[in-house]
Amino acid sequence: MQNILLIIADQLTFDAIGCRGNQYVHTPNIDSLFNNGVGLGRVYSQYPLCGPVRASFWTGRLPHQTGVVSNGGDYQNKDIVEQGIPTLGQQLVKAGYHAIHFGKNHDYGGLNGFEQLPREEVAFNDPDGWPLNYDSFWDEGTTRQVEHYFRSMADKTLDKPFAAVADLNNPHNICGYIGEFIGEHDNPPYPDGPLPPLPDNFAFDDIANRPRSVQYICCAHRRQAQTAGWTAENFQHYLAAYYHYIDMTDRNIGRILGSLDESGQRENTTIIFMADHGDNVAARGMTTKHTSFYEQTTRVPMIFSGKGIPQQGKWLDDGLFSLMDLAPTLCDIAGTSMPDAQPGHGYSMLPFATGEKSGQQRDYVVSQWHTEWGYTIEPGRMLCSGRYKYTRYLEDVGESRGEEFFDLEKDPGEKRSLIHDPAYQDELNRHRQLFNQYLQETGDDFLSHSWQAKDRYRSHALGYNQHTGLCAPDFEQMIAGK
Repeated sequence: MQNILLIIADQLTFDAIGCRGNQYVHTPNIDSLFNNGVGLGRVYSQYPLCGPVRASFWTGRLPHQTGVVSNGGDYQNKDIVEQGIPTLGQQLVKAGYHAIHFGKNHDYGGLNGFEQLPREEVAFNDPDGWPLNYDSFWDEGTTRQVEHYFRSMADKTLDKPFAAVADLNNPHNICGYIGEFIGEHDNPPYPDGPLPPLPDNFAFDDIANRPRSVQYICCAHRRQAQTAGWTAENFQHYLAAYYHYIDMTDRNIGRILGSLDESGQRENTTIIFMADHGDNVAARGMTTKHTSFYEQTTRVPMIFSGKGIPQQGKWLDDGLFSLMDLAPTLCDIAGTSMPDAQPGHGYSMLPFATGEKSGQQRDYVVSQWHTEWGYTIEPGRMLCSGRYKYTRYLEDVGESRGEEFFDLEKDPGEKRSLIHDPAYQDELNRHRQLFNQYLQETGDDFLSHSWQAKDRYRSHALGYNQHTGLCAPDFEQMIAGK
C-alpha cells in the first residue's frame, strides 16, 4: 500500500503559481511537484469560503448536504459528526492507514477519523518587513510538526502506510495585510524590482449589469470595504503582498518535502497539492473572496506527483473537476471508497491523473454561497459547463439582473455578463435547464431560501471604491455591543 501526502494551501488562486506562468511569484517547490507530475487545469471549489468547502471536501458532499453553509460566528452550522455523515478520515482508517492531520481545520467535524495534533503558533518577524499574523505563525508551527513526523520515520519500517495532511493557512495572511492598510494610505516600502501589474479586468465597468449581491459585496465583506479609497498602486502592493505570502507557502512546502525525503518514504508516496478556494487578486477591483463565483475565487490548482503519477509536467485541461472529487480520489489511492454515494457526490480524479482516462466526466460543476457570518445572507449558485458559466442569486428573483452568464472561451476575465445578449439566449436557456436539473438531482433547496440585507447595505453609489459607512459585520457587531 502506498502512502499519501496531501498539501493544502488556503486562498490560493489557480494562476498564482510559477508553473501556471506567473512571473511574479517564486514557487520552485510547487513547480517541482508539477514538473514531476501532472496538473488538472479545471478544478473548482464548491464554496469559496473555508468552513463550508472544507466540510464538503472531507465528506464528498455538497455544502447544502452537509448543512455547513457559513464560517460560523452568529450563523449556526450543522455538525457533521452529530449527523453521522461518513468522512474521508474514517474510510482511510478502515483501509488500514494512519490518517493524521496537521494545521488548519475549520471543518465542523469533517476531519473525524484523522488524528489531529493541537495547532502550534510560532511567532517570527518577516525579514522583508511584510505584516504577519496568526496565519503565518500557525504555518510555521504546522511545518515544524510535519517535519518532526516525517523525520521520526527515518530508518524505520512502518507498521501501516500514512495518509498525512499538511494544511497550511497561507496565503490567507493577505486578509490581515488589508487590515493593516485600510482606506487611503501611503504604500509601504517595496523591495527592489517592478510592482506586479494589475490584471486586465481590474476595471469593473460592467458592475451595473451584475446582481445586487455582487454589486454590494463591499457592504457584506469587511476586507472589500476596507479597500474603499485605494489607488491603483495600492492594489499593486496588495498583489505584491499576496505573492509574498505565496512565496512563504512554497518555502514551507519545500521544508515538508525535504523531511519526506529524510523519512525514506518519498518513493512510496503519492503527493497531491491543492487549495481550498482562491482570491480575487484585484480582478474587478475585488480582494480576497466573498459571495461571487468568478474564476479567481472558485478555480484552484490541483497537482498530482509521486508514486503512480506519470512525470509529464503538463496541465490537463480537457475535463471538469471539483473539490468534491478529493475524498473519492484519496479513497481510490487507498483501495477503498466513500460509502453512501448520492447524486452530486464526487468522482475519483486518479484515473485522469494517471492517464487511464481523459475527457470530460461530467456535464458541469457547481459552487454555492449562502453567507459568511450571517450578518447578510446572499444565497447564490454557480454552474460551469466548461466554456460557459451561469450564476443565479435570490436577491433579484424574478429579474434577469439576478443572473450572470459568461462565455469563458471568449471572455476569460468575465468582463461582460451576457444575460441580455440575444446571440446567447439559446445557450443561456440550456444552462437554466441544466441548473434546474442540478437542483432536482441533488435535492438542493436553493429556491426556498431567503436573502437578507438591510437597506443601509444597498444604498451607496455603485462601485466598491464608493463604499461609505460601516460594513455589515462591523455595524451589526457594534449595535450588538460586541
